[in-house]
Amino acid sequence: MNIKQILSFLSIKEYWLQVVIWTLYLLSINVKWTESWIAESFLPEAVAPHTALAVPIIFITNVFWLIPKYLNKKNWFHYIWLSLSLLIGFELIRTFIFSLISQGDNSFTEAFKLELFGENSLIFGLLNILIFYAIFYSFVYRFTRDWLLNKSVIERLQLEKQQLEFKSLQIVGVPELKTTNLSLTNSTTEIKKSTKQTLSVKKRNGIFILKVKDIVLFQAQGDFVFAYDKYGNRHMINESLKKVKEQICQDSFFQINRSELVNFNFITSFNSYTKNRLEVSLLNFQEPIYTSNSRTPDFRLWIEQH
Repeated sequence: MNIKQILSFLSIKEYWLQVVIWTLYLLSINVKWTESWIAESFLPEAVAPHTALAVPIIFITNVFWLIPKYLNKKNWFHYIWLSLSLLIGFELIRTFIFSLISQGDNSFTEAFKLELFGENSLIFGLLNILIFYAIFYSFVYRFTRDWLLNKSVIERLQLEKQQLEFKSLQIVGVPELKTTNLSLTNSTTEIKKSTKQTLSVKKRNGIFILKVKDIVLFQAQGDFVFAYDKYGNRHMINESLKKVKEQICQDSFFQINRSELVNFNFITSFNSYTKNRLEVSLLNFQEPIYTSNSRTPDFRLWIEQH
C-alpha cells in the first residue's frame, strides 16, 4: 500500500466514525481486563474480555465484508455457512485455549465442555445476546447505509439525465440560418430559412441524435414516418412528413411523391418508369421509389439546379 492509498483510506470519514464509536464502546463497558473499569455496583454483570472484543469484530466483518460480498441471490448460501463457520470456529479456538489455561483439577474434556457451554461462551453463554445484537445492528447499519448511498446516486443520475435531455433538446432546437435563392417571375429575392441539422430519435436506451445530412430517405407509412440513414438503418420520427419537410433544408431534400422525401446526395440514378413518372434509385436503399405525375417536372428541374 503506497502513501496515496493510505491517505485515501484515512480520508474516508465513515472509517473514522467506526473508530470513534467502538473506542467509546470499549471505554463504556464493564470489562475485567485486569480489573473492572466501572464500579460493579453500577454494572454488576461484568463482560468477559473476549466477548467485548468479538462484538466490534463481528459487526465490522459483517458490514464491510460478508454482507456486501456474499449476501445476494447467488451467494446467500455462502454467506450463511461462512458466517456460521467463522463464529463457531472462533468459539472453538477460544474454548480450546481457555480450557488449557483454566482446566484446573478437571480433565481437558470436562474443562472444554464447561467452557463451551459456560456463561462466557459466545454461542451458549449468558452474554451471547451481545453477539446477536451486533449481528442484528450490522444488518440495520449496512442496509441503511446502502439505501442512503443508492438514494443519492439515483438523485444524481436523475439530475444528469435531466441535464442531458436539456442539452439534447438544445442541440436539436438550434436553428441554422441558411440563405436560399428563389426566382419568382424574373425577380430574385434572398431569404433566410431556419433548418434543422439534427433530429431526436427515441430509442430503448435513451434519445439518439440523428444527423439530417446522413438521412437518405424520409418515408411516411400510415401514421408513422421513418428515416433511412446511409448505413441502412431505419429510425422512427415523431413528426409528420409535412413538418419534417418544413424543418429540413429544401436544397438537399425533395418530396418526389405524397409519402417520400429524398436526399439529393444519395441519389445514384433515375430512369423513366412511365410517360410522366421516374424510377429513382438511392444509395443503401434496395427498393426503387417513384415520382408522382405531378411532381416529376419539378423533380427534373431540381436535379438540374444541382
